[in-house]
Amino acid sequence: DTWVDQVRQGKRHNVLLLGDDTWQRVFTQPDYFHPASVPVESMFVTDTVFVDTKVTDALEASFALDDWRALIVHYLGVDHVGHCGGVASPLLIPK
Repeated sequence: DTWVDQVRQGKRHNVLLLGDDTWQRVFTQPDYFHPASVPVESMFVTDTVFVDTKVTDALEASFALDDWRALIVHYLGVDHVGHCGGVASPLLIPK
């Protein structure tokens, strides 16, 4: 039992996912997330920009939809900067 399952309450497509595609590996049921979801490959730890850009680009269109109950927005840039260079990394400043 998870908060995501509670939001879905057996209904399809009412959780919208933007960002880290790990969510799809955790919640593996077919059509678990809203069709307008934008899952982005997250395993390239040296990338600190691509996932965040895709999430930001999809946000406005997501707010125009009226058929979802929960929105997962999972940016990865800060996490990836931490893995690549730590808190003193110059890559952290733009994040």
